[in-house]
Amino acid sequence: MPWRGDVSWAHGRFDAPDPWPRRSQDRHRERTLSGRSRRTGAHRRSSGDRHCRRDATRLRRCAALRARRRAGVLGLRRHAAGGGARIEAPAHDHAQPGAHVRHRSAEHGLGRAVSVRCLPAGDCAVVIELDAEIGPELNRRLRVLEWLLGEGRLAGVTETVPSFRSLLVYYDPDAIGYDALCAAIEARVGQTAHTPAPDTRSIEIPCCYNDPELGFDLQAVAARLAVSVESVIELHSAAEYLVYFIGFAPGQPYLTGLAPQLAIPRLESPRTKTPAGAVGIGGTQGCIYSVQSPGGFWILGHTPLRLYDPDARAPILLEPGDRLRFRSIGRDEYDAIAAEVACGSYRPRSA
Repeated sequence: MPWRGDVSWAHGRFDAPDPWPRRSQDRHRERTLSGRSRRTGAHRRSSGDRHCRRDATRLRRCAALRARRRAGVLGLRRHAAGGGARIEAPAHDHAQPGAHVRHRSAEHGLGRAVSVRCLPAGDCAVVIELDAEIGPELNRRLRVLEWLLGEGRLAGVTETVPSFRSLLVYYDPDAIGYDALCAAIEARVGQTAHTPAPDTRSIEIPCCYNDPELGFDLQAVAARLAVSVESVIELHSAAEYLVYFIGFAPGQPYLTGLAPQLAIPRLESPRTKTPAGAVGIGGTQGCIYSVQSPGGFWILGHTPLRLYDPDARAPILLEPGDRLRFRSIGRDEYDAIAAEVACGSYRPRSA
């Protein structure tokens, strides 16, 4: 077989003319530069030295790129790799590997800009991420978006799972492709600014605080915050809480609305078992444990309600967007409600 310099490699074709004939053989040959004298003496650089300098420059450039990539400075491609604006990226029915992230410029609604990103999550799900400050307004827009996608309003969507500022959307790739789904979702994000949110409920949660068996961290929280036990109970039960989303365990709500005076770091060493129904606080959030599980929240009390009952017609008691208030009860009322819950006759007060 002839030496590779004699074989034309242009664009993978062997019959095309070689645009760089004999370049590999000639690159170390001495050549006279036209119109200027060659550098001589100690200042003259050899061919090998020139290559070393280029290699060193290339290494420094690569190191800088890696540092910027680690710092998150580099942005994502706006076009297909290697294609630039002249080559259109092919459409796919499934999310493709690599940096296949759709990014849309900010949507302006109610005076706030919301940037949208679509991130593939396997071959039949996509994460819709809204780049905005976590708060009640963002939660409202996420709930509106979930409503706009649910119950057959967008063909191919099979399930949605909300979080603090994102929505996981499961879809049937035989019914709708990844790119078409992302485009349809992005269009609906713009509608969330002026679309009314779905109706929500106000629910009363009975909670027994001042019982060492049920509110086993109450005394420790009061001591750490340098307030009385009564103040902790009053502050916690006076606030209205918003259910951001359900997560971590079946039926477990993440709550916002905690009084700033009750902000407290989570436990340094999470407990291995927290009973179902435990009412806790941690950081600036509140929660109610729906099943027995490990946890790092401080437990102020306990509710006799079942937030998760797999045998019930509606196994999950709370929903994103619900507003909660805790009502302080004594141990006798706690036991009475627990008995009604066990026989299925208790109904939480709601509006």
